[in-house]
Order: sequence, then C-alpha cells, then structure tokens
Amino acid sequence: MRRLSRSTDAFARNASQWRMDYNQVRPHSALGWSTPADYARKHAVSGPRRRLKEPDFSSNGWY
Repeated sequence: MRRLSRSTDAFARNASQWRMDYNQVRPHSALGWSTPADYARKHAVSGPRRRLKEPDFSSNGWY
C-alpha cells in the first residue's frame, strides 16, 4: 500500500506541473499563439471596471 501512495503522490505532482505548464506557459492557438499570461497582459483593462447595469423589467407590464 505504501508504494501505491508514493506512486499516487508522484502522479499528482506531475499532473500539477503539467497543468501549470499547459495553462500558463504553453502558447495556445486560440490565443493567437500567445501564452495565457501574455494574452492577459495584452488585453488587460486599465482603470476601474464599470459594472454593467441590469435592465429593469419591473414596470414592463409582463409581470
């Protein structure tokens, strides 16, 4: 059982490293072959974000 535990721990470490590489380091075709970090930096919104107002349907007669 101890060997299985070590094997599972090693798998979890490797999977975590792969996931980080895939999601943060590796370029993605959907992002124009940019890495996610580069894409986020290029498309970051500067300044405070505006909250979109939700429409008010309370007086439209349908409710």
